[in-house]
Amino acid sequence: MQLYFQRYKGQGDYQLRLLFERDIRTRFPVKPNVTYVPIPSDEQHQQERGFNPVQGLFETCFPLTSLLKKRPTEKGQAQKNRAERLASSQFFELIPQELPAKVQSIIILDDIYTTGRTVWHAQQCLRANYPQATINAITLAR
Repeated sequence: MQLYFQRYKGQGDYQLRLLFERDIRTRFPVKPNVTYVPIPSDEQHQQERGFNPVQGLFETCFPLTSLLKKRPTEKGQAQKNRAERLASSQFFELIPQELPAKVQSIIILDDIYTTGRTVWHAQQCLRANYPQATINAITLAR
C-alpha cells in the first residue's frame, strides 16, 4: 500500500484511482439517504497534484457531496509525527450547501487512516452542523 500511495499521491499517477473501484463498490454499495463526504485536500497540494486523491478514489463509487474545506496548516498530515497529528487543532470548515434539513446519515470518505485525527476533525465539524445525523467513515487503508 505504501508504494501504491507513493505513486498515486506522490507521483500523481491518477489512473491508480481505479484500482480499488470494484472492491469498494462490492463491499460498500451505495445506500439511499446517505450523504457521502470526501476529505478535501489542502488547496496547495491539490494544485500541485492536479487532483484530490480522496475524491479520485471514491467518485466512481459514491455520489459525493463536498461539505468540507481544509484550512491552510503549517505542515501537511503526512509531514507530522504521531504526537503532532494528535495535537492538531480543527482544520476543517463547512462549505454551505443546499441539503435536506434532516440529513440522516453521513459517511466520511478518506484514503488513509493513520491516527484518526483527520476523520475526527471532519466528524466534529459535521456534527456541529448536522447534530441529528449518524456519522461514520470509510477509509481505503489503515
